[in-house]
This record gives sequence, structure tokens and C-alpha cells, in this order.
Amino acid sequence: MIKKIWLWVFFLANVGYSQATGIVQNLLSSQIEAQYAYGVSLAYEGKREEALLVLGQLAENGYHNPYSFQMILSISASLLQQKQYTLMPAEKLYSLVDYLADLAYTNYATNREVLYGYLDVKKALGQWADFERGLSQLLVIDPENVLGNFYRGFLLYNQQRFEQAKGFFWRVITNGQDEESSRQPVYQSYFLLGLIELRKENYREGVTLLEKAKNLFDQDYNLDRYLAFGYQQLLEVQKAYDMVKNIPELFYSADVALIRIQTSFFLGLKDWERLATAYEKDSPLAKAYRLYGQKKYREVITLINDLIKEYEANPTRIFYANYLKLKAAEAIGDTKTKREMLFLLGYYAYQVGKTDLAIQYITPLEKEKDLRLEALLTLASLYEETESYGEAIKRYEQYLREAPEDKIKEKGFDLHLALAFLYTKNTNTYRAQLSYAQAEKLAKTPEQNYRFWYYSGLIAQQKNLHLQAIEAFQKAKQYSNTASVNYSLGNSLFLLQRLDEASKALETSLAIEPSASSYNLLAYIYALKKVSLDRALLYVQKALEEEPENIAYKDTLGWIYYQKGEYEKALEVFAWILLKLDGIETFEGLDEVYYHIGMVYEALKRPADARLMWEKGLSINPNNGYIRERLTPR
Repeated sequence: MIKKIWLWVFFLANVGYSQATGIVQNLLSSQIEAQYAYGVSLAYEGKREEALLVLGQLAENGYHNPYSFQMILSISASLLQQKQYTLMPAEKLYSLVDYLADLAYTNYATNREVLYGYLDVKKALGQWADFERGLSQLLVIDPENVLGNFYRGFLLYNQQRFEQAKGFFWRVITNGQDEESSRQPVYQSYFLLGLIELRKENYREGVTLLEKAKNLFDQDYNLDRYLAFGYQQLLEVQKAYDMVKNIPELFYSADVALIRIQTSFFLGLKDWERLATAYEKDSPLAKAYRLYGQKKYREVITLINDLIKEYEANPTRIFYANYLKLKAAEAIGDTKTKREMLFLLGYYAYQVGKTDLAIQYITPLEKEKDLRLEALLTLASLYEETESYGEAIKRYEQYLREAPEDKIKEKGFDLHLALAFLYTKNTNTYRAQLSYAQAEKLAKTPEQNYRFWYYSGLIAQQKNLHLQAIEAFQKAKQYSNTASVNYSLGNSLFLLQRLDEASKALETSLAIEPSASSYNLLAYIYALKKVSLDRALLYVQKALEEEPENIAYKDTLGWIYYQKGEYEKALEVFAWILLKLDGIETFEGLDEVYYHIGMVYEALKRPADARLMWEKGLSINPNNGYIRERLTPR
């Protein structure tokens, strides 16, 4: 006869579950199984406390079954999350659940499902030492376990051990991409990795990671808030405004409201005035905007200056406050503040890659007599970045004409070397040679000699004079053995098909300072030689972590799969590339991509598709010998 549930409740509540003995021992095997079945049926009926008491009593008295413990732990975690108990006081329930969880761990620490339940219970109880113990055990029996790695990373994140946490989150992403059940841990891992990068002011990387999180789950206003902040810092102002406007104002905090105030002010919209008034008590900067709306421009400047001192803020890092100061200074004709703000705004825009915006802010400073020379150099550098070589040359030449002799002596080498490079880009060979010769004459220090020979190599590379480039890079190495010069040397050796020498140069580059370009090129060389293919796969994956949508890196990945004989995987990669190629301009090396895709189709016994790819490649580069050979009748 199965005992009534109220007897169990009375017994456990008044005597204490840890003292109850002898009940199971007095039952036959069939009765134990019936008692277990009764507990399970109670759980399915939604009577979770009753089920826990029945199954818990059986477990305490020696009935140890992994499935029973899984049920116990599942019920316990559910009760702890619900926080509504009717049969037992909370303290007794917590104690019972804790005891049963430890009993489950003691008996079935190698059972993955039991460990999952144990972790859920310990997390709900806030017993983090036991939680960490369970995680460590889970990762021992299953090192690539998605949930185990996520929780381990999450604990480290909460302890502010961010660099250690990142490794676990990346394991989650790597191992959980193809599993629907892992969607939430992967989402959270991208989210937390994004927050780590934002904390370090690596805004571009942080935004990239948060965007990946948003692609997985698009209904999290907390994520929208951080993504808006990242866009704001990168001066993606419209994106930041749209993102924060998407958040209902009911969920606004002062910092969210401030993002909208600052971005709408910058965009020339009107809603900043209403929000500045609403949040001025919660945000001193919101008050500064409210003062601007009242045309109290001097007070705006004073308040922002006071806040910078109070919070010890770096003026180069506060773009939107500086922009507000600029507009206030313009309103009252404060030339000194205006000039200072133009410089700071230009500097910030340059730092986040908004070169055109940086040029816009720096250009007015060319007209300021005391700032003109620095403005010329800054603008020349900015125009060089935007490949406006004529504008860059114009300003370097103006500097050489206008600067005093001591300044020219100090910066002459750098200027002539830059001009040699720029004239080469503009195909003005005569002027390039003059500047090049002048730079060589002015090179005195080891650092200057290194730069001279390194840039000489780059110029030779641009002209496809790779033997000359190799000689220049080797001379540069005599002055400084950097990662950059080894990569460039490896690139020229690769283009001359001196693959063994290229591999050594690239391995040296990676040993000095890893980079995506070095990882990719070395992986591609391994694939061409059909050696170290597992290492090649690891290297190209490292490159793709930095630039996930780089077509050249994806091409390397597909070619490695081809060389490994994993043709379906290769085809999957190349299918992605074909989608990306639709509608984009031809680029150097595209013929090789089509050659690779054709080879994969040929391996998969699809000759018509292979021929189509090779014909596309040959139309781009009629001199591609590999493709001509494939298309030649045999």
C-alpha cells in the first residue's frame, strides 16, 4: 500500500528528513518501484513539492537511480525559481534541496544530465563554490560542453576576470553554432564578449560582437542599449539614434536618455530638448543641453568644463560634450574654445576611423596662423588615408615651403619618404625619385634606415618588382626585425612561388606579432603545398575571427577543405563566397577564387558547373595558366 502524501509531509516537517531511516528498507523492490512511480506521477501532475518529498525520501534511504536524481534536481530548480512553497517553510525546502543535490553529485558526478540539474540548483541557491565545482567536473567529462563553458565564463565575467572569461565564451560560440539548443548560450556569449570589448574602449570590436548577438535574438532592450552606446562612440550617429529610439521610453534610464539627447542634437532633430528637460536632474550633461536650449551658452561651456574636472575625463574621449561646447562657442563667438573643440573633434573622429569627418573639423584650422603647420601635416596624413593622394601631396609640399628650417630638419626625412610613396601612387615617377633620393640622404638613425628600406620594398612591390622588394625588405630587417617587414617579405616570396622561403618569413612574422593577414597567407601556402593542413585550418580560422566576412580568407578556408578531401564543406564555403560576389566589383585574385570553386565542382563530379567557374575566372584573367590547363581538351 502506497503511503499517503500527508504522512510524508508530517514526518519530514517534524522529524527532519536527515533523520528518517528504515522506510525504504522495509519496502519490497516492487514497493520501491511503485513509490518511485508515484513520485514521478505527482511531478507530471504539477504537484512538485509532493513529488520532491516522495522522491527525496527514497533517495535519502538508499534508492539511488540517475533518472530519479535527474527528476529531483529538475523539480528542485523549478521550485527555487518559482519561490512559492505551501508544504514546507522556505528554509527547510532550501536545506532539503541542497542535501539532495549534494547526494546526487556524490553518486553521479559523471552523469551529464545529473550535473546539469546540480548546476541549476546550486545556481538558484547562490552556492557559487559548489557551482564552480560542478562546472569543473562537467568540463572534465565533456571539455567542449556548451553550457559548461558558458557558465564557467559567466562566473569569471562576474568576478571581472574578463580575459579568462573570453576563452570560455569563444568555446561556446565555436561548439554551439550548429545546435538550436545552444542558441541562448551562444547569444549570451556574443553579448558578454561585446561588453568586455566596450569596457576596454574597443568599440568597433564590441559593436561587431553585439551585432552578432542581435542577429540571434532581436528582442532584448538591454542589448539595444549597449549597441546604441557602441554606435554612438564610433560616430555611427544615425544608427545609435535609431537603436535607442527603438527602446520604449518607459525603459529609459538616464544614460539611455542621454544617448538619445546627444545623437538627436548632433543630427539636428528636435526631441533632445524635451528629454534634456525631463532628465536634467538625473544627468548633469542633460542639464548642459537644457541650458543650450535656453541660449545660456556661456553656462554650457562652464558646466562641461566643471564636469570634466570633477570626473577627471580625458577631453579627447568625449566627442558629444565637445560638440556641444563647439556649438555654444560658435553662438557667442568664443574663438579660443572653438579652435580647441575643432581639434579635439577631428582627433576623435580620426581615432574611430571617420576620416572624412576628421578632415571636416581640421580643415578650418589651416586658416589659423599659429595652428596652420600642424593642421597641414594632420590633413596630409588624413588625405593619405582616404587615398586622396593629390590633396596629401599638396599639404606636405606646403609644409616644406612654409615651415622654419628647424622644423624641416626635424621632419624632413618623414616628409620626403611620404612624398616618395605618394608620388609613386600618383604615377609621377620623376618626383617620386627625387623625394626618394632626398629621404635616403636624410636617413641617419637605425629607425629611419629601417623605414626607408621598408617603404622602398613596398614601393617596389606596388610595381611588381618583387626581387627588388625582397632585397629592400632584407636590408630593412638588418635594422629592425619586425612582424610587418617579415610579412611583406613573405608576400613577395609567395608571389615569386618561393613557397618554402615565404613560409619561414611568415612564421617569423607570426612569432613576433600574430595578425590576420599573416595567418591567412601562411595557411594558404600550406594548402598549396598540401602540408600541415590541420594547422592551416587553425590559422585561417584565427584570421576569420578577426575578419569573418573577408572573401580572401574564406577562399583559403574552402581551399584547405578541398585539399583535405572534404568537398562538401569546401562547397558550403564557396557557396557563401558566390553569394557575396554577386554584384561586387572585380578584384585582384578573383580568378583564383573561380579556379578553386571549379576544382571543387570537378571533385564532386559536376563538370558543367566546374567549366562555368573556370570560364568566369579566365574572363577576368586570360593569363591564368591553371585555368587554361583545366579548359584544354585532353
